[in-house]
Amino acid sequence: HASAEVQELEERVQELRMLGQFSEALNFTVNFDAILWLVYTNCQGVLDNCHFHIYLTDVETQQLYTAFSIKEDQRIREDEGIVHVVTDRRVLQVIEIGLVHQHQDQDGRYWIIAPLNVGANSVGALHASHKELDTPFTKAQEDILLLLATRTATSINDWQTNLQLQRRAQQLESLNEVIRSINSETELQPLLNLILEKAIELLNVEAGSFMLRDEDTGELEFVVVHGPASKDLLGTRLPAGKGVAGQVAQTGQPILVNNVQNTRQWFSQVDENTEFHTRSMLTVPLVHQRSVLGVLQVVNRRNGAPFVEMDKMLLTAFAGEAAVTLENARLLQQTDKELQSRVRELTLMQNLDRDLNSTLDLTASLELTASWLRRLFDATATGLAIFDREGNLLANCQNGSNSKFEFNEYMKAADFPVSIGQVLRSDEPLLISDAADGGGYRFNSSAIRSQMIIPIVHEQHTIGAATIESDRENAYSKQDLDAAVRLVDHVTVAIANSLLYAEVHSANMAKSEFVSIVSHELKTPLTAIRGYTDLMLAGLTGEISLQQREYMSTIVTNVSRMMDLIKDLTDISRMDTGQLHVNLEPLPFANVVSETITSVQSLADSKQISIHLDMPTNLPLVMGDHQRLVQVLTNLLSNACKYSPPNTDVQVSIERSFNEHNEPIVWCSVKDAGYGISEEDQAKLFTKFFRSSDPNVRLASGTGLGLFITKGIIELHGGELTFKSELGKGTTFSFSIIEATRKELVTP
Repeated sequence: HASAEVQELEERVQELRMLGQFSEALNFTVNFDAILWLVYTNCQGVLDNCHFHIYLTDVETQQLYTAFSIKEDQRIREDEGIVHVVTDRRVLQVIEIGLVHQHQDQDGRYWIIAPLNVGANSVGALHASHKELDTPFTKAQEDILLLLATRTATSINDWQTNLQLQRRAQQLESLNEVIRSINSETELQPLLNLILEKAIELLNVEAGSFMLRDEDTGELEFVVVHGPASKDLLGTRLPAGKGVAGQVAQTGQPILVNNVQNTRQWFSQVDENTEFHTRSMLTVPLVHQRSVLGVLQVVNRRNGAPFVEMDKMLLTAFAGEAAVTLENARLLQQTDKELQSRVRELTLMQNLDRDLNSTLDLTASLELTASWLRRLFDATATGLAIFDREGNLLANCQNGSNSKFEFNEYMKAADFPVSIGQVLRSDEPLLISDAADGGGYRFNSSAIRSQMIIPIVHEQHTIGAATIESDRENAYSKQDLDAAVRLVDHVTVAIANSLLYAEVHSANMAKSEFVSIVSHELKTPLTAIRGYTDLMLAGLTGEISLQQREYMSTIVTNVSRMMDLIKDLTDISRMDTGQLHVNLEPLPFANVVSETITSVQSLADSKQISIHLDMPTNLPLVMGDHQRLVQVLTNLLSNACKYSPPNTDVQVSIERSFNEHNEPIVWCSVKDAGYGISEEDQAKLFTKFFRSSDPNVRLASGTGLGLFITKGIIELHGGELTFKSELGKGTTFSFSIIEATRKELVTP
């Protein structure tokens, strides 16, 4: 009896030593497969088993699977893995009650199952068979196996906890990397693709789809699809609230489904229309500021495992960041689109400014504006109507019209019916989405369906209206109307300038007509007065006394001045109306100079002024009007004599040069030693009717028109008139005339 107790005690000590070594080995083993081998080896030493299996509960799927399998001392790896789910009810019952259990199979072999308990929970089970048939395991073997299982469970639980922490850390790191990558993308379509790619990568799934929600209809549209059925699904629209995705979009809450066949919300038509088979799906909303932008859906884990709550949390967190990035990209795209539209608008305005600046004609300005409005807004037709301050139709323009409508049917602003009349009365722009339904007046064509009507307002007074029309319904938006208002406001200044120019032009024409009539009416009697006076001075009417001769000379002088003034007024009138012409032909400039000096010589002699000429002998022909050039040089030379003190010199210099276009020219300069021109007077020198307030200048007669006319004649010759002057030291006037080319010298 004593020896049996000693033997039992020795066996107990040996068991404790073995358990201690086993526990120590578990603590130092970091490789999971090595832990499983260690468990098998120690159990083999206790049980001398034939078959041995280790079943573990997957931490993510919570399913029991075969992690280690030995059959007849050979490891069978093809029977291992998460896909080999354990369904043996005996094993599941042992795990549930937490007690060791033996049973005999149909071949007479005994099996023992020990739970891997950690506190009140179980992480799996050990399952072994006896080598001998009809031989059960002893109570001692059961107890030792339970102890081994308990220590094994603690080690595996620690390993699983550590593995789970590592996985979560990796997932969080992956999530951060994914968020960083999507945040770096600003283009909308590439961003949608990237979001779905990263979601698929994050959860390692077979397929996925990104659906955007239509704000108006609530429908979900597949905008990005990855997986076997991508081509079939892309562009498909799901009705509002239909299926799992529709429910997620409506509620804003994620939905996890691991057996879609048993879920009534599943919209099976998607699978029916494709060759893809959906087993499980995880669907999360993209929510931004309480608004669902879309839905992100991933389908079927690649390892066949179901989705778990942690997957839902992970994808929901990712979707939240993706929603912010998506909205930012949308805003950026919208801002960029608006910016491009604004830049295009400004560019068109710049081009329109360029075109409008090229003309002051009202009709041309209206035609340009109508053309640009039609081009900018892709309009079917455009039109403009301008009224005077009394509301009378002043001008109109239509572009793209195919109707027989004429503005002249409505001669006053108050006569225009419906939409245009409303705008003219209210001074407010009007947008009509469907002109056919609203009774809107079809400005240009019966086919018009959309209209924008903008008042043309200048200085708080409506001077007209512009219409932009399309044959498409809802062709224009509020943004288009705002852009049209900006554009019309922009061109209003040009239209107002054209109106002002038209008024000025009309006034100039009236003035020129008046001057022409007056000049003609004055010239006839003055010619008669001059003729009769010359006859009397010549003695053809009899002898006259000395006093009568002086009176007659005074009459001649004043008549000459009047004739010169009439001539200047006639030239001014022609210049204002663009009717002053020059007859350009090759001519010797020397003849112009000699004729002018001869005509001015008497004026110079009366003040003892010497005229000096410096002119080359080989001077070429110039392109000019002989009489007009004599008029120019006479004005400059007579001014030099009139505004110089007696006993001074006047220098006339002729030289050849080139202008800014590299054309050969002749420069003619008239330099005097006269009174000079002050800086204040120099700024006004070429103004009509300007005369200096200098007393020395006022002593000489003049109209203040000569230099203005002279400058105009030179410019008609394609030349340039310049001057240099210093008060008290004299003035130099210079002008250029283009030389005649060989082609111009050829006689036709």
